[in-house]
Amino acid sequence: ELKRLDYTNQKVIFYNKCEFPCEMTGWEIRDEGRKNYFFENFELDPGHEVEIIVGEGEDITISTRTTLYWTGESYVWTSAGDTLFLRDKEGKLVLWKNY
Repeated sequence: ELKRLDYTNQKVIFYNKCEFPCEMTGWEIRDEGRKNYFFENFELDPGHEVEIIVGEGEDITISTRTTLYWTGESYVWTSAGDTLFLRDKEGKLVLWKNY
């Protein structure tokens, strides 16, 4: 589930509320402007979160939260409004959220 979309701090948090791991390798996050992020070799464990921050940084996992960096972009989410699309490795829409 989408736990948080924070356009001010350029980050997104997903939470796995299921009782089984979610294999997200090859999944894609995209905005309306076609900027995209692909998960590489990533599985989200039950009860854990993944935070994706736009900018440079080192991917880390601490306890139940993994932080990944969407490098190569200075911003993705606009303050005027945007839409987040999450697609699985087959390109099927898993969720979308606009603001």
